[in-house]
Amino acid sequence: MPAEQQTQNEVAGGIDPLLTAKDVHLILKTSLPTVYNMEKRGQLPSVSWPNHGKGKRAARSIRFKLSDIMNFIENNYGQETR
Repeated sequence: MPAEQQTQNEVAGGIDPLLTAKDVHLILKTSLPTVYNMEKRGQLPSVSWPNHGKGKRAARSIRFKLSDIMNFIENNYGQETR
């Protein structure tokens, strides 16, 4: 196996997959704005960094760990909403 491919496999095997907000909205079956609002309220942990793109797009990129989304589902499964 080439060294570069081995390194990529080691990194991929040791890091929790990162999801986009679109991925999360599909998993949770909710709207994309709801995902962003939940992230802003701290309900969904995320990692973000400045997005220096042009135009009126989002000012930052956001990613979510798959394990955090799965924990959110487990912790909120069956809870009544008010």
